[in-house]
Amino acid sequence: MDSIINIDNLNAEISDNIPSEYLPVKTNYNECNWDIVSGYFIGFAYNIELTKYSKEAFESDCKEVFLTKQISEKHFAVIRKAFFEKENYLKLSPTNLLLHTQNDETIHPKINSASKKVALSLLTLLGFDDLKASSKDSDHFISEIITSTLKRKLKAKNYSDHALTYLPFLQQKLVHDFKFIASKPSYMMENIASLLSIYSFLYTSQIALNLKEWRVGLPQNKPLFFVLETEKVSAERTKVINSGWKSFAAASGNLFPMLSTLQLIQAKNSRKPIWQIFEELTELDQTQQQLCIDTFDSYCERFIIARNLKKDFIKSRDLDSAFEQLFDLAFAQFDKSFADPLTTRYQANEKVVSAMREHTAKGFVKSKGRIGSILVLTQDHLLLLTNVIIGDKKQLRFNDLIEELKLRGIFFDETSEERLIEFYERIGNVERMSDSGDDLYVRQTV
Repeated sequence: MDSIINIDNLNAEISDNIPSEYLPVKTNYNECNWDIVSGYFIGFAYNIELTKYSKEAFESDCKEVFLTKQISEKHFAVIRKAFFEKENYLKLSPTNLLLHTQNDETIHPKINSASKKVALSLLTLLGFDDLKASSKDSDHFISEIITSTLKRKLKAKNYSDHALTYLPFLQQKLVHDFKFIASKPSYMMENIASLLSIYSFLYTSQIALNLKEWRVGLPQNKPLFFVLETEKVSAERTKVINSGWKSFAAASGNLFPMLSTLQLIQAKNSRKPIWQIFEELTELDQTQQQLCIDTFDSYCERFIIARNLKKDFIKSRDLDSAFEQLFDLAFAQFDKSFADPLTTRYQANEKVVSAMREHTAKGFVKSKGRIGSILVLTQDHLLLLTNVIIGDKKQLRFNDLIEELKLRGIFFDETSEERLIEFYERIGNVERMSDSGDDLYVRQTV
């Protein structure tokens, strides 16, 4: 049982809520920079790190290497203007993005920290795939010298001890999409930040929608409806209105209470999602299950007292009811109806929900007047997703493309599907065999 839950944590004195690895935001500062997120993510994906290496030191090292290659000071001044003055060296190779992670006077340390938090949450979605950086980074010797100078500063670091993914279905898709984009370094440099911002929202929204279904087992993609950013939306489109932004906004309140509780109960050296912990505990014999129930009950009884909650402790009948009470109390501490009126602890979850709306969902939500807010995809987002989904296949049936979008947590109603076809036809990357979606093929544009 010790390999499944943390008995010591549950028996210890009740303490503050623990930040979760699965959550891309914190309760304080969450303004992130997607270039920095990309830098950290590249490091995590390729098991490399860059530490204490300023951009000034990098330029100095590059200059030294160029001078040893019989490049004069005068010629280096030209190289400096072309590559260093406007930081074009950052665009030469995916590994060069790691330079964004280095703190200096121009980067607010809080932004760096918030960006790393986002990248760490995406790391749990990567899994343990053996990803390798492209060996072909550049097409000319100047770029090669700059890139190879940085590579000498990179160190190997194993990130395989991170938490297991909460969403295996989405992990499979991220790995597929990342591998494709990584196979085309130039395209990757242009789009990695956008791809990660998309997946950060999809990942967070799908966890939020799946969290309360820990009894069911393996999470499934939940309907979350988007429209194209340029679409007009009427009140009759109930799926878009009720199963889009409203669904995420309601479910986002699940994240902090449940994931911080997960951090409390998970085993020391085996970090797993709630659904998997529950599944493994139900496979224990009755004696061990009862010990687990008693441990949860003891914690809940002390938690009510420590938090001064307006809740009665109820002795659990089984594992299911023990889990139910544990998470019910996790929510109660952030609910004014039950929380201690002498503290402002309940505001912590409000801060997380607000951060989700202001940062994680930024770029995917749009106000439509009386209809309220809805989820949107820009044309750039749609084209990027289309290209990575089609990948090396070059083209894909429209209906199959729609199914692949659903598997990533992106759903469209019939009206939006018609607008999608119009969009693809407008940019000229479709081949229509007939008027049906079965005979409409969408081509990749990379």
